[in-house]
Parts: sequence; structure tokens; C-alpha cells
Amino acid sequence: MVSAPADGHIVLPCAWQDLRHKFSKYGTVLEARVVRDNYSGSSRGFGFVSMSTDAEVDDAIAGLNGREWDGRRILVERAKRT
Repeated sequence: MVSAPADGHIVLPCAWQDLRHKFSKYGTVLEARVVRDNYSGSSRGFGFVSMSTDAEVDDAIAGLNGREWDGRRILVERAKRT
């Protein structure tokens, strides 16, 4: 999962293509999805990226977590399963 801290958001407008491009530097992106508000269509500030291997996921987390994306620091972590 990729998200911004509580006081920020993924840079708007952020599309799934932006996530795919950013994460593809670390491996094969199988799916990228930006979560949007049902009514406004605006990004809710987080998204999900699926990659082909756990090693690629670890590389993406190491390479992107805490980094700035268009002036905002992002949080990249494994999605928590419920």
C-alpha cells in the first residue's frame, strides 16, 4: 500500500498510471489502483500496488518509503490483511 501521512495526500491528480510508473523502477507492477471518493472522484490519498515478487515489494518499500513525491513525503508499506 502507498499512502501519504495523515496531514497529506497522494499528489492530485494522481492516477494509477502514476503509481505504476513510480513503482516499475523496482520490478514488475501487476496492478496499481488509486482509491477515490465515490462522490467527488478525488483521490482519497492512498492506493494499492501489486508486484510480481516479494523481493520486488521489499525493494519498492526500501526505495520509496519516506521519500518525497512532488513535495510530499509518502508512506509505503505492505497492506494489512484483515
